Amino acid sequence: AMGHKDVEIRNASRVKGNDNTLKNYQGTLEGFRKDGIVVMRQKREADLAAWIARDPANVTTYGQVMTTMQKLTVQATATRQRDMVMAWLDRSSPMLTQAVTITRVSVERPKSDVDRESGFQDRDMARITAAVARAQRTIDPGSDRAGLRYFLNEAAKLPPDQRIPAVDAALAASGTTITSEQIEKFLDQLYANTKIQSLDDRNAMLTATTDQLRARNDSMINFATALLPTELAVEAREKATQGAMSRVRPLYMEALRGMSGGRLYPDANGTLRVTFGKVEGYAPRDAVAYTPQTTVEGILQKDRGEGEFESPKPLLEAIRTKKFDGYADPRLGSVPVNFLSSCDTTGGNSGSPTLNAKGELCGLLFDGNYEALGSDFVVDPALTRSIHVDAVYMLWVMDAVDGAHNLLREMNLPVHF
Repeated sequence: AMGHKDVEIRNASRVKGNDNTLKNYQGTLEGFRKDGIVVMRQKREADLAAWIARDPANVTTYGQVMTTMQKLTVQATATRQRDMVMAWLDRSSPMLTQAVTITRVSVERPKSDVDRESGFQDRDMARITAAVARAQRTIDPGSDRAGLRYFLNEAAKLPPDQRIPAVDAALAASGTTITSEQIEKFLDQLYANTKIQSLDDRNAMLTATTDQLRARNDSMINFATALLPTELAVEAREKATQGAMSRVRPLYMEALRGMSGGRLYPDANGTLRVTFGKVEGYAPRDAVAYTPQTTVEGILQKDRGEGEFESPKPLLEAIRTKKFDGYADPRLGSVPVNFLSSCDTTGGNSGSPTLNAKGELCGLLFDGNYEALGSDFVVDPALTRSIHVDAVYMLWVMDAVDGAHNLLREMNLPVHF
């Protein structure tokens, strides 16, 4: 419902998050196509199999590694479509997300703390309670229903061996055979008979036992409860696969290291990392080159007065009047904004401090270039760049635009304006 400011605000972070995810996936797939990542990996596996087969000692140590991993991968991906739809059913509806959390808490609470699922232990309760309260800012039944409708449609299309029993039962109970009508009838009763949108009710539900929840006969809770067995089955299988993989993967890595003579690019995806590189531009296509630094002039050039290219008036004014005293870079003849580096970073590294060779804070990482989105799989040093905001720009905005002079003084930094 564009134009409804309140609805837009309630959905803003979901829309932005989904946009980011989509952009990341699209860029990764483009990288797969452009860099031939699948063919590259297949060749590496063939080379590895040949390397293992050449030496009887290697056959003894690594002989079963690749067939074991292959078998585990086949098991893990057998219900890939269903597992994907399950995950998104939850995410598509903030109200259902709340119902699933509340239901799960009631199931985990009677267990001793050590036996509970990670994320539902005593130490997690403060975070869960805060998230239940925070959800009030994002719940909007109308857009909630639209999101859930989309993934109920996807669930209805799943192949016969990958069905979600709770969804099938809910749609069958509607008394009609036309899928679109089944979904609307189910959604009508789902949103008419729930109190999940009320913070007081959610807080009460959060402390309820499973029996007390059942007695409420809340439609969202009932649906979450019906989905739970499938969710638990998916979780159990994922744990079993990960456990088996964590036994065999170190051997696989050891074999790869052996084949490459010890040199192997480290996979730090999803870990805390320290990475290094230098400030450096790149050329993505023929006759196109990106310089490593941008300046405040670029902000003026891009400003269209709307959407993400609508900069605050005081910022534009400070750039127009060249209010640069003490911050202009003599080589750029202006105030720097962002810079590119050859650091290898990934999702989750945003906000990391960027240090120069002297260990001084010179920026903050906030993105990677579009061409580097496949770098979780293969790193092309010519194209993989991280994007950092320059500390000089942050200080200039604090001083010349926002007038945050007390903060600058607190950090023992000069105040120019």
